[in-house]
Amino acid sequence: MRILLANVQLSGRSGTELYVFDLAIEFTRLGHLPTVYSPHLGPLAAELRERAVPVVDDLRHIAERPDVIHGNHNLPTLTALLAFPETPAVHVCHDCSAWHDRPVRHPRILRHLAVDAACRERLLQMEGVPEQQIEIHQNGVDLKSFVRRDALPPAPRSALLLSNYADDRTLRVLRHALEPQGVRLTAAGRKLGGASSTPARLFGCHDLVFAKGRTAWEAMASGAAVVVCDHASVGELVRRDNVDRLRLWNFGRRTLQTPLSVAAVQRQLALYDAADAGAVCDAIRRCSSLETAALRLLELYEVILEEHASAPSSSYVESMAAAETLAWFAKHQRELATELAQRRTLAGTLARWTRSAHRKWNLRRLTSPPSSHRAA
Repeated sequence: MRILLANVQLSGRSGTELYVFDLAIEFTRLGHLPTVYSPHLGPLAAELRERAVPVVDDLRHIAERPDVIHGNHNLPTLTALLAFPETPAVHVCHDCSAWHDRPVRHPRILRHLAVDAACRERLLQMEGVPEQQIEIHQNGVDLKSFVRRDALPPAPRSALLLSNYADDRTLRVLRHALEPQGVRLTAAGRKLGGASSTPARLFGCHDLVFAKGRTAWEAMASGAAVVVCDHASVGELVRRDNVDRLRLWNFGRRTLQTPLSVAAVQRQLALYDAADAGAVCDAIRRCSSLETAALRLLELYEVILEEHASAPSSSYVESMAAAETLAWFAKHQRELATELAQRRTLAGTLARWTRSAHRKWNLRRLTSPPSSHRAA
């Protein structure tokens, strides 16, 4: 099957970019023919090309029509729909509020996929997508890359904070919570000296991980104990008795209900149980593999191909659907332009923070080694 994966960018290592990367590799392994389209390419696109997956930033370069479009953001998805007017699609909502995850209401999008219950609620209650078109498809973990570590010790000796949103305040709170327990802290992220391109290696040598979303899934699959955490909020230590509930919300924002504080972190630390974390790892590896997620998507593609063949849409209805999406962007272009400008400013600030953090870290290494440190 020829599968066109569309994403807003393929230049960094954000959640959706890695989601597309993993799916493209897995579809190839399963004998299919994925192509990735994104208007913004970078190092991750080069990695895919090195693995013989075609990547384009111009759909005119694709000579053979794809069988199905797997869209991840509204504008790239609409672009792909217009470029291939005979191809049906699925569209994935990865975020419960971001404008680029607003669904495209197009007759050839036969399923709207939500990565968790929060995104499902957005599609159903805020965007008016019919319930029969919505399915929850959660992320899968590449179990070949994220291998299971050795058994955890009775008490944690090392902890890892992995977040692109965490900052020095986050690090300070966690350090103050962990140091009295003798737990060494390592941190990596955009504001903490640079994001890690090798999280699997980090998970293998840390007993406790503070993370959310995709990173939390991967840490649990690796056998670490996980506290759901972000830069300003903390959730629960994932255990056998709450893993199914937290998984429904993708270990994301809805699970982060407590402001980050030393006391809140220490309450979760007190619940650490090595055997229980092992049972959570078993559950994740049994039910949430990348292969399982990819096979489920392939089954869905077959279903929508049959549906599309039996009930093709009219060109007029499709044109009106595209016009509605473009009209929404025209109406909100000022707000979107402001947001994009703020993001560019933030990106520049993050780059300066990263350079500063690297300088401080190198200086610290040359003087006295700290009891907690950041990942290189």
